[in-house]
Amino acid sequence: MADPTPELPDSTQAVIATNDNWQDSPDKQAIIDSTISPTNDNESAIVITLAPGAYTEIVEGAEGGTGVWLVDA
Repeated sequence: MADPTPELPDSTQAVIATNDNWQDSPDKQAIIDSTISPTNDNESAIVITLAPGAYTEIVEGAEGGTGVWLVDA
């Protein structure tokens, strides 16, 4: 997926995390420390600790692009 932007809403649909371009993330160091940081600066990543519960991640590609997105929980 070209230039993805993920959003992670909570059970009330309030967005609790989002990212566009992982290098700009406030969690950049945690993403690097994960050892699986994206290889392209336009890719996105979110590192977050979540309370137990159900979550749905929403991902959109730039200009309506489609592709594959990996979620690791």
